[in-house]
Amino acid sequence: MHEIGLDKQGTPLPPSKRPRCGANTRADGACRWPVVAGKRRCRFHGGASTGPKTTAGRAQVAEAQRKRWSRHPG
Repeated sequence: MHEIGLDKQGTPLPPSKRPRCGANTRADGACRWPVVAGKRRCRFHGGASTGPKTTAGRAQVAEAQRKRWSRHPG
């Protein structure tokens, strides 16, 4: 569990004790940021969000956007 930044009980380790990300960088080196607790990569290399997948999730985002844009008239 240490490789994903957790101790034996599943509690997140402090960032200074977590392993490094190790993803390849554009400068041909390994990323030295600590991994996000529970994942194998840092916050920069963890991947972009793919957005909501369910109908309920899409509806929730659509409602939030409607509320947002109703407060800011064009």
